[in-house]
Amino acid sequence: MDASDFDFAGLGQALLDQASMSDYARRTAMLAPFRAELAMLLVGMRKAQIIGSNERPPDPAETCDSCGTELKVSGLYVDGKLQDGGGMWANMCLTCFLEQGTSIGWGVGQLYAYDGVGWQCIGGGSPEPAIVEEDE
Repeated sequence: MDASDFDFAGLGQALLDQASMSDYARRTAMLAPFRAELAMLLVGMRKAQIIGSNERPPDPAETCDSCGTELKVSGLYVDGKLQDGGGMWANMCLTCFLEQGTSIGWGVGQLYAYDGVGWQCIGGGSPEPAIVEEDE
């Protein structure tokens, strides 16, 4: 895949349209065709240090639950809901996520990137800032 494979203009319009919608199901359906664009946008924003929740999964996945691919090979995976899974979740490589996943966002899927140290949530993390308790 290269940049010409992505419809970022369509994603931009969908995000503008989504901002004025109040129904969660309609917003999710509107953004669903842009799963790949959203994932790549989040990766780019994280690399530019614009976003990043810095959350690390306590027990990161090693292989894709669907195809068995080692996740470190691509450096990305999604822990998210399956389209036809009746509410079930899976750890998916990006390819399987694009085929079987629903979305990236709090409550539907988290996008993780391998940063050389471990896996870090770069999209879909908790909207609430983490509370850091300091020792007194």
